[in-house]
Amino acid sequence: MAIFVRLFFIIMILNSVSITCHSQYQNHIDSINTLNLKLKWWTDARFGMFVHWGLYSLAAGEWNGEVMHGNGYAEQINSNMKIPNAEYDQLASKFNPVDFNEEEWVNYAISAGMKYLIITAKHQDGFAMFHSKASNYNIGDATPYRKDPLLELSKAAHKAGLKFGFYYSNARDYHVAGANWNTHGNTWDFSKQTEDDFKNYYYGLVFDQVKELLTNYGKIDILWFDVPYKLTGQMSSDLRNQVLSLQPDCIINGRVGNNQGDYLSFGDNAIPDRSFESPWEACITMNDTWGYSKHDNNWKDYKQLLKLLIESVSKGGNLLLNVGPTGTGAFDKNATAILTNIGAWMKLNHRSIYNCTSAPATFRIPDKCMLTYNPEAKRLFIHLIDSQISELLLKGYKGKIKKACLLGDSSEVKIANVSIRPDEQEDDLVLILPKRSYNADLSVIELILY
Repeated sequence: MAIFVRLFFIIMILNSVSITCHSQYQNHIDSINTLNLKLKWWTDARFGMFVHWGLYSLAAGEWNGEVMHGNGYAEQINSNMKIPNAEYDQLASKFNPVDFNEEEWVNYAISAGMKYLIITAKHQDGFAMFHSKASNYNIGDATPYRKDPLLELSKAAHKAGLKFGFYYSNARDYHVAGANWNTHGNTWDFSKQTEDDFKNYYYGLVFDQVKELLTNYGKIDILWFDVPYKLTGQMSSDLRNQVLSLQPDCIINGRVGNNQGDYLSFGDNAIPDRSFESPWEACITMNDTWGYSKHDNNWKDYKQLLKLLIESVSKGGNLLLNVGPTGTGAFDKNATAILTNIGAWMKLNHRSIYNCTSAPATFRIPDKCMLTYNPEAKRLFIHLIDSQISELLLKGYKGKIKKACLLGDSSEVKIANVSIRPDEQEDDLVLILPKRSYNADLSVIELILY
């Protein structure tokens, strides 16, 4: 009898464990599905504008006639050149961006085919580009401008249907003594602080300003945090929870730290060498720096940037392309030319970017091409990196394609069997491309699949 009782209890325990494991697994699946639904607009968009703008834009890459040291970023000039806060703060008295036009900025983003815009609310210099009540070190109180450009920009973005978000430097602030406890603190103004000092800064100023951004500027679609050095898991989790308590639909980037973001954020100007199942984003500059520098003339060609966009989507990711406006609030003419050219290509080929992701492994990538794929529309897009291609061998594509055409002018692309190429396999196809009647650079073939 005792044996049967023990067996009974063992079976009950195993059933309980099984039910618990199943419940945990189901909760995990539900969590993934909820996140995917929350991110859907973002993964459909694929392309956004990053804007780095602040007091450093007025410095423009030099201080007292001396160009920044090395290859540092212009927005980090105060740390790069160890400028005392008392001197750096004088920029605020001169900061009067009379050329700022929120509708013009939004139009640049939309015309370039971008679906969301993220702007620096507070960078590592600690200066708030919004009218913050948590600190008087802000554009509304400390400058002759006396306005809140981020409020106007948020309104313009919402009105135009552009998704909108803020960059906020949460773990690094050169203007606050309490933030000086990690590897990259302001050692030229302050002595090294303790972790408790940092926590007072973090749970004080950071939380107060994040609350302002999520309370006073309408719907915020993304919060983009940065440099989470030495943040504990609890600190990252607490910040995430604060964001979601105020705006549950707000997306949080991976640099909030400790795996508390909704998507992966790769390093500056870096694109991974493979596809990821997890959502991810690359952030890329148009030249070498992020904030405006009059000395940085190493502008990337728009075709190079388009290739980075295509590559990102082909690996299942997003591209956030940066613009650094001048201290007066204007976009550099080189930046506007790049945006215009990208926009012209996007107008013809946007279907190969929006709602797209990496192609299934069953489709081999042709030579000198990249693939993007729209699973809902059952469309495969072949991006021709070589504009001289007139025939394209598709290995193993036979029986998978209904029709092919060029996105640029909708001209039909002839699909031929390999009988014209007897050295190939029977399940291969050859595409015969027509002469392109438009700019053939980065042409895209749309394949309608069975």
